[in-house]
Amino acid sequence: MRTPAVETHDVKVPATPVGPRLFKAVRPDGTDFHTGTVSWLPADGTPIPEGGWLVEHPHPGEVGIWDAGFYLSVSTVETDCKGFRWPARLLLVEPVGDVWTPHPDKFPRKRAAHAWRVIGELPAWQLFGPQGLEVAALIEQAAHLTVAQIEDLSDAYGAVYGVARRVAQSTARRTARGAAWAAARVAARAAARDAALDVVLGWLVKDLISVEDSRILTGPWEQVMGPIEVAA
Repeated sequence: MRTPAVETHDVKVPATPVGPRLFKAVRPDGTDFHTGTVSWLPADGTPIPEGGWLVEHPHPGEVGIWDAGFYLSVSTVETDCKGFRWPARLLLVEPVGDVWTPHPDKFPRKRAAHAWRVIGELPAWQLFGPQGLEVAALIEQAAHLTVAQIEDLSDAYGAVYGVARRVAQSTARRTARGAAWAAARVAARAAARDAALDVVLGWLVKDLISVEDSRILTGPWEQVMGPIEVAA
């Protein structure tokens, strides 16, 4: 079966990125996930202007402050954008002014500043890593399951539940990708939650685990839904 199309946006990537290469995940309307009030893209839907789109905190705190209410944060890694939900958009940004790491022990890839400049947009599936296209397609499938598919998934997954849970737990310990759990939470909102969570996790870390373990995680889903097909 063909996977439903994944919604995409036109992307704009500068030919020569300026400054550090940092990333921000935002809602489809361009606002932040935390408050929904900070516009990381032009509110009228126009393209990112030449020279970039400036985003400034309305009430900035002192440089180095740890309180997230007084800075704007981004990530050094696409797959570790904190707090995002799917669907999302992925922006390429550069700092304007001082930059600091507010929680170096807990969130070492998080960077804070009072202002950022959005200089481009990247394909949103990159939030999920090398297998991001497949993960986005899986999430789309999970959002459109029929009652019959839910019943079939429950039966297929139930037959291998014990083994799949052990593999999933082991796999989760091997990866620190924040995107893994963001994707899993989205897929898990559908019925047949465990099967959906495991197939997403299996694809996210496909390059980190054995073929056998990957098949254990993805098998029940593909048995019912068929192989994941990504539109060219």
